[in-house]
Amino acid sequence: DNAKALYRRGCAATQLDTESRLDQARADFARVAQLDPSNREAREQLQRTKERLKDLKQREKERLSAAMKGGLYQEQHDKLGKQQAAYQEAVSRRKEAGEDEISFEDWLKKEKEKEEERKKQQKEELEKQQGEARKQEEKQRWSEENSRRAAEGLPELTLEEWQAQQGEAR
Repeated sequence: DNAKALYRRGCAATQLDTESRLDQARADFARVAQLDPSNREAREQLQRTKERLKDLKQREKERLSAAMKGGLYQEQHDKLGKQQAAYQEAVSRRKEAGEDEISFEDWLKKEKEKEEERKKQQKEELEKQQGEARKQEEKQRWSEENSRRAAEGLPELTLEEWQAQQGEAR
């Protein structure tokens, strides 16, 4: 229980601004104040360490509450809320049009089918664009091959002949 050593260790621990180190520093300064009640610096350091520890715990608490804000299922709740609002809109639109009512489950099933169809169309469109890009690239390479052949004094190839040559080369 060397007061000087405890004081130095407490000062070193306060430099490492973590909760466990500040707890250790608080304990060290409290022990120094207990061993040497006339040590004003140790009492001041104890007070400052307690304040820093309190601030650190408050910041951690705020950080965690911000991370947990809304709960684990907030996204699903928001999505469900949007779906229900869209469902209510569809129900009112169907009423005005004189159509039959539809349950939320049936409406949700139809919406999922529409979304799947939309994704399918996007995929088909992307594949079509990629196919066209491949054809364009192939025509470009065919044109370059014919330019090379013309420079060498060879006859030009038709696209079919060039494709057959490419197939043999592979």
